[in-house]
Amino acid sequence: MTQQPRKKKGVEKPNIDKEFRRIAEKNLRRDLELLEKLAKI
Repeated sequence: MTQQPRKKKGVEKPNIDKEFRRIAEKNLRRDLELLEKLAKI
């Protein structure tokens, strides 16, 4: 029995990475805005 190369993971990983980065940037931007609001009080 030979093992088949895992092509699917290589294809999906960049998409997940891009999506994760987009969500992380959105969250960081929101956190930064909240911190700036708190700093003004």
